[in-house]
Amino acid sequence: MKPDNEESTSNQIPRYLSSHNKAFEQMINPILEKTTTTTSINIEYLREIAILIHQLECINLDRLLWTTYLRSGTEYYQQNPNEYQKQIFENLTQAKYEKETSKFDVAVLKQRIAYNHLPQSFESLKIPPPISFDTLTGTMTRQRLKDRCEKILQRTKSEMMMIYITSAEAKMNEYGKKFDTDLAKMKENQSSGPSHKKLTQTMLNIMERRFQNINERLIYLYKLKLRFFVKAPTVKN
Repeated sequence: MKPDNEESTSNQIPRYLSSHNKAFEQMINPILEKTTTTTSINIEYLREIAILIHQLECINLDRLLWTTYLRSGTEYYQQNPNEYQKQIFENLTQAKYEKETSKFDVAVLKQRIAYNHLPQSFESLKIPPPISFDTLTGTMTRQRLKDRCEKILQRTKSEMMMIYITSAEAKMNEYGKKFDTDLAKMKENQSSGPSHKKLTQTMLNIMERRFQNINERLIYLYKLKLRFFVKAPTVKN
């Protein structure tokens, strides 16, 4: 399974390193002021270095996790499983991945609301006024109407995010039930099924490690995703 576009974060720029955000300058300026060098340092050059360090960290961590993931599938096929044993391993690990990924999606959406970091598609969401407010000569009336439109727009965005979360939670529940059903069926076969439908203890251990690796990878992605939402704190002298 390859990471989808939502998970491919190594080429994205986190919020605190964005050129549109002052957080990086707030972090780096106090450090620059304390340096003794007389050579001026371009802040954008330092930002590029920080972005590169961030991307290298993402790539190295992701490579480590995917390598472990691959080995478990390989540390399983070396056990010479039959077709059923192969199928149950693939089905259960896929179901586990879908279950945990759907939980990850819900958690990320909730963090978007918490940090007011809505999806980029929301930027194009507009509510056209009945007339151009700029044609109104009354300053107070014009501003009051603009404020009302902005409140309506923000409320609409919030309600849309709640719909996104509700939909994601429904998907999460479906995937959770599917995994639980598949796992229960496997356990039933382990206790009372025919021998060819039983997994060896080594196979069960490998599958458990695969499950742990899925959890570790998604926890890492979740923490990494928060970097794109959170504004870095201001550094005090």
